[in-house]
Amino acid sequence: MNTVPAIAGGFLLLISAYAVAAPADRPCRADLMKYCLDVVGQRQEMRQCIRDNYSQLSEQCQAVLQERRQQRRAGGGDDRPRPAPEAPQGSEE
Repeated sequence: MNTVPAIAGGFLLLISAYAVAAPADRPCRADLMKYCLDVVGQRQEMRQCIRDNYSQLSEQCQAVLQERRQQRRAGGGDDRPRPAPEAPQGSEE
């Protein structure tokens, strides 16, 4: 019994399921890949790219960005993990 084709088939099924689900889970992904691919990972540059291209972004992406902006202004922020602050130098006892 050859299990490699079965495993490969299952893997392809998972990939296709992810591809179908991805737009609903991340409505800005395609827009950001289209307009801001060259600044991925550069926080300030990404923010500027979003501002510069906001009117080109999909309605779904704009809605998510508006919701996040309102959460930040209300003090809710987002739930993404942030790096722990570094201890000041020379404060060890």
